[in-house]
Amino acid sequence: MSPRTIRSLLERREWSLLTRGVYDTMPGTRVALTWLERHQRAAWAALLAYAPDAVPVGTSAIALLGVQGPPMRITPEAALPNGRSAISRDGLQLRQFDAGMVCVHVAGRLVASPEWALAQAVPELDRDHAVAVMDSSQNLGLLDADGLQRAHDLARHRRGVDRTHGWWAQSDARAESALETFGRLDCVDGAVPPDDLQVPITTIDGRFLGRGDMGWRQRNGRWLIAELDGREVHELPTALLHDRHRQNGFLIDGDADVLRFTYRDLRPRGAIARTVLRRLAG
Repeated sequence: MSPRTIRSLLERREWSLLTRGVYDTMPGTRVALTWLERHQRAAWAALLAYAPDAVPVGTSAIALLGVQGPPMRITPEAALPNGRSAISRDGLQLRQFDAGMVCVHVAGRLVASPEWALAQAVPELDRDHAVAVMDSSQNLGLLDADGLQRAHDLARHRRGVDRTHGWWAQSDARAESALETFGRLDCVDGAVPPDDLQVPITTIDGRFLGRGDMGWRQRNGRWLIAELDGREVHELPTALLHDRHRQNGFLIDGDADVLRFTYRDLRPRGAIARTVLRRLAG
């Protein structure tokens, strides 16, 4: 495309300039994207800005691996192999290539492996987001408990890792979304950790009704189920209908009472835990 054509697209705001030589050709679609898609777009910005063999690392690698749980905004970051260096620019972070870093192929590009990506990202995240990316990595089958331990070992000498050592043991592969991780940690911090995750709920005659995200056994023997409803999935009409039918089944045909939470219930801190405690006390 000619410079004149590109300039015209920028002036009409059909494109936006991310950094030298890299353009967002659909800037108006960002609001319709999931957080994972936004993270992946950010990761690609760093890859396009630098050499064709640039390797995404840290949270950018995590995003391209399909892992959920990073903060809403991530810094696009990449590294260049063979000791080559360049200058970070326009909010894009060029990092030093880790000696011995293992890479995997994703969409035709080399990406830091799940173990290395976690080792790079976790020391720079807060506790909730760090545990969320660990949970998602395991839930997606990208690594198992041994792989998580290897990631922890790789991270041991990185800046900021000292505050994270207790976090690695808090990861649980059964969490199916970042919201489930955040809700579980809220309850752990509030001294009401769930008795089980992905709790199977059945009818009296044993017919399977569904699984509850988190569960506590009540004094009357019934389960108290907490359902964590992520906006990107559960606000779709078909999902709302399914959730309503499932909740009714839990209450009427199963042995469970149900509480429902969304991202808004994470603030103020401890709100989910206090609601669960009040229900258990009643």
